[in-house]
Amino acid sequence: MVLLCCTLNISAETFSNTSDVANGKSFIQLMKWQLGKSNNPEPIKIATSDEWQNLSKESSHYAVWVGHATFLINNNDLNILTDPIFFDRASPLSFAGPKRLIPPAIPLADLPKIDVVVISHNHYDHFDMRSLKALYKLNPETYFLVPMGDKKRLARAGFTNVHEFL
Repeated sequence: MVLLCCTLNISAETFSNTSDVANGKSFIQLMKWQLGKSNNPEPIKIATSDEWQNLSKESSHYAVWVGHATFLINNNDLNILTDPIFFDRASPLSFAGPKRLIPPAIPLADLPKIDVVVISHNHYDHFDMRSLKALYKLNPETYFLVPMGDKKRLARAGFTNVHEFL
C-alpha cells in the first residue's frame, strides 16, 4: 500500500502527488474494483449504535459517527455534517461502484436541521452528489464548505450558500 499526499500549487491552481508515485494499479484492476469483482478482503462486522436516538432537540455538544467519513457534530446551536454519504454506493451511478459495508447510523430523514456541510475532497465517498442534493432539499439554508474547484459543480446543481476554500 502506498500512502500519497498531495500539495496545491496555488499559482497554477493544480494538485499533485508529493511522492510522484502512481498507485500502481491498472485500468482493468480499477474496473474490477469499481464493479465489485476484485479480490477484496473479507468485510468485518462494525458495531453501530442507536444511542443517537436518545438525543433531543435540546441536546448539545456531541458528535455522532454516521459512517465512513460522515460525522454529525453539534457545537451548541450549530449542526455540522462532514462528507455526507447516505446512499448504497460511492459512485456517480446508483448501480455501479463500491457498496457500503454498513448503512448510515442515522438515516438521512432523521437528521436534525443541518447548518453547515463540510466537504474534505471530491472523491465519490466524500462528495456524494445524491446525498448533497437530498440534504439541500431538506435544508436549503445550509452553508456548504467545499475545496477549491467544487463550488461550480454545486452552483450548476442550483445550490446557494456555497463557499470554496484552498
